[in-house]
Amino acid sequence: MRKRSVFTPETIARFFILSVLLTCFALSACSFSHSSKAFSNSSTSPSKSSSGDDGEKEYKQTYINEIMIYTDGIVNTHATPDDYMRGLARIAERNGISNWEANHDTYIGIGKGLRMAGLAKKKLYTLPILASVMTPRPKMMKYIIQGYDS
Repeated sequence: MRKRSVFTPETIARFFILSVLLTCFALSACSFSHSSKAFSNSSTSPSKSSSGDDGEKEYKQTYINEIMIYTDGIVNTHATPDDYMRGLARIAERNGISNWEANHDTYIGIGKGLRMAGLAKKKLYTLPILASVMTPRPKMMKYIIQGYDS
């Protein structure tokens, strides 16, 4: 009498189906977790809330840091002012900020990024990528300088 193998086609098929179902479940759980976190982050946007809690401060600092790193990386490239502004808009959108042009934190981040890039303070007024950002909003230069000095 021949011994029956545990690995019959039926057993293998069941194992395969179970594996696929578990993988799908795990992936959907990760996706839900990621979506929930994104929703949670967007609901604490500084532009939507005026409370002074730690979460808002952390979220605000994250936005400023993203602007700073982006500005540092783009200063010595051949990017056009329009390219720079599109990048700022993308960062703001990702952080739930709908009007980045009026958000002081944007300009503080720009100032920090210009300092990080090693740009001399006297060149802040002549940098080509800032021309289109600053022309309609000359009063925002004080926030760029505040970021640069901090």
